[in-house]
Amino acid sequence: MTVSARRSRLPIKLNSMDTNYLLQREQVSLWMAVNADCREARYAHRGLARGYGALLAQRDFPHRHPTGRVTRA
Repeated sequence: MTVSARRSRLPIKLNSMDTNYLLQREQVSLWMAVNADCREARYAHRGLARGYGALLAQRDFPHRHPTGRVTRA
């Protein structure tokens, strides 16, 4: 596991994923969080979205945080 994957708590290697895939997974996680039936599911999906966002930011991708804040590595 790479250092970046440990920081984001996602069990993946940063170089093994395409930027478009990470964007798609982040969007799906955000959608799942909004539509979750319980607090625990919302929390879990938001955490996944934050993790994917962190991986995008580490790639020097001009990533917009769900709150509107733009993050860069």
